[in-house]
Amino acid sequence: MNHFPSRAALLWLCVLGAPVSGVFAQNLVAPSQNTASIAERLGAEVRDKIVEGRALLENEDPRSVTVLREAAQGSLRVLSGALGRDALQIEGTPEDRVSDDVISSALLQRAAEAHYYYGLAAQNFNRRDEAIAAFSRAQRFVNINGKTLSELTSDDERLAQNINTALGALMRAGLPLVAPDDVIRGLSRFNSRGIWKPREIGFSPRALEAEIGGKPLENRQFFVTSGQIFVPQRPNAPLFVVPPYYRQTALESLPLSLQTNQMVAGYARELSGPNAGQWRQIVRVFYASPRLTTGKRDDGPRAEKLAQQFLKIHSLFQTKLGANNLYTRGERDENVTTLWLLEVSALWPNDDEDHAILAQLGPTMPRPNTGTIAPATEPQTTPLMKPWTPISGQAEGSPGEIMFWKSGMERPEAEWLAEITHEYGHVALPPIGGFRPPLEPYGNGVMGETLGMVWIAAIEREFALENPSQSDLDSPFLTKSVASHLENYAIPARETFLELGPQWTGRNNGSAQALRFLAGLGVYLERVYGAKQLGRALNPLAQRGVAAPNVMARRQLLNTSSLLEAIPPIYNTGWNGKTMNIWLPGALSARGVVSAPTLVNRSEITMRAAQSSEATLFVPRDAVSLRIEGVNAGQLRSVGLPSQGSGNVCRITFGPNKGWQKFSLTAGATLKISNARFER
Repeated sequence: MNHFPSRAALLWLCVLGAPVSGVFAQNLVAPSQNTASIAERLGAEVRDKIVEGRALLENEDPRSVTVLREAAQGSLRVLSGALGRDALQIEGTPEDRVSDDVISSALLQRAAEAHYYYGLAAQNFNRRDEAIAAFSRAQRFVNINGKTLSELTSDDERLAQNINTALGALMRAGLPLVAPDDVIRGLSRFNSRGIWKPREIGFSPRALEAEIGGKPLENRQFFVTSGQIFVPQRPNAPLFVVPPYYRQTALESLPLSLQTNQMVAGYARELSGPNAGQWRQIVRVFYASPRLTTGKRDDGPRAEKLAQQFLKIHSLFQTKLGANNLYTRGERDENVTTLWLLEVSALWPNDDEDHAILAQLGPTMPRPNTGTIAPATEPQTTPLMKPWTPISGQAEGSPGEIMFWKSGMERPEAEWLAEITHEYGHVALPPIGGFRPPLEPYGNGVMGETLGMVWIAAIEREFALENPSQSDLDSPFLTKSVASHLENYAIPARETFLELGPQWTGRNNGSAQALRFLAGLGVYLERVYGAKQLGRALNPLAQRGVAAPNVMARRQLLNTSSLLEAIPPIYNTGWNGKTMNIWLPGALSARGVVSAPTLVNRSEITMRAAQSSEATLFVPRDAVSLRIEGVNAGQLRSVGLPSQGSGNVCRITFGPNKGWQKFSLTAGATLKISNARFER
């Protein structure tokens, strides 16, 4: 048997610069002259780019990134052409072997080399995600035929070791912020030795409109790292991280469970922009391994669930309001929120299991602005506690670092959801402050909670209608009691705002009633005018909050009046041509007219003959009239503004009456209100 390569193969290998050996020749398949000619030319171009890029890199020239990126992309084109399929789809396991011929092996070697040097250049110029992607692909190509180190040549072995060393050093500092599919799969398969895998999750928020009368939101794709990942390692630091709330405490005084050493990461697929189609990291959840928790409890499943729930809630805040985590900026951490799953209570070291503490708190710990509405006489606090932090909260100096205490305590999924929406409200919404103890200093948590639970209820209802045979536990948010939360919070908050009105002089007095007023204002604006308009009013205020120089300045920066003052310039310009759609029932103050299902679905309402209801509306500057439609809607009459009705249409005329207006609507017969819009 002839163990020497053919003349054509030798020419090919010389052009590629690949080593020639009998091992390669044993499975040699000579290419056709045409294929060899094209491949030789392209291979030479890749080689030349590598040489050029390495020279630039040695001279610390940032152009090396561009040149070596082109070399890596060129190697993929050559490799894909030779294999007849996308080179990024090959996985590099014995079950997915490519041809073992000399040409394929040389192409793989060249692709690995190009990506390795591209990774070095990207790393050298602080392009971490690019470097991880390049090294991950290089690692896959160098191992593509399932070779063991003993089967590699000395050049193969040296390259493989260099790639593994470079990628391992980067990965010790954490997963990438943005990465394509093949890189994520490669990282989970090779770098982690298979101890975690990306578990993909679909999210279908079709029940929610992007705006009043708009299209349903797009389906989203997420994944969480299911399995075991250790926390990012810092130079000369221990292999764990401590939540910011406890970093001023001596390490030896902390319980082991606060030395969190494991994490889950959650990613969402980018829908637009330069990274469209790739995965962006949205959330990290830190938790302690079972060897550190009481009874060796495994918090991994809850950490994965928490990441999954947060991904969906983050998506709703982003797509509905355009709201993100503005407190983390930069290439490494942009918009990534950190969650901490902690075993201790918020009262540590005076834990809530201490009988002396329990005696002062009562039989159960209070919940963070959840449960029944606080009575008129507000409860007194003690120096031993902050009443808003027994289950979840944040260190005020570290916005975006959300802590969930008592991780081993059983509580319904609705409570987890309320906690996430509440705490993310503190992160994504403007810090509207001025509230007095025992309330939280900021009202954006309650705003986020009431709005978020309305959206969640809409998605749950849609899921239940489409999947009648499945239980509540199969729903997208795995919760049973969202409706009761709406009845306790969103509904009475909206009624509080409508009863007191936007001119209420006590809106900034810091009381529990003022907090309900603020939450009701948020629900009212989102339901009546749509989330897009509300987001346009909130986002400039949120930017101001982020820019505050310190905590005390942030507390005094904004109040409820700030939001009311932001409404006119935004809501005066929210026209779609000559009309502006609204959901009028959300502006009617008659108790019982708007139930939880009606609020969630923006349903039509029925008014009985002679029934009256007061409407509170912000009338845009250019509005001439309000057109109301529905069965027998022409039987509506207004008190305080001129109106004309006929058949199924009633039109109310404003004249000079703009801005906030209150007027009564009376039904002349039983009728329905289905649609309404301002006209100019």
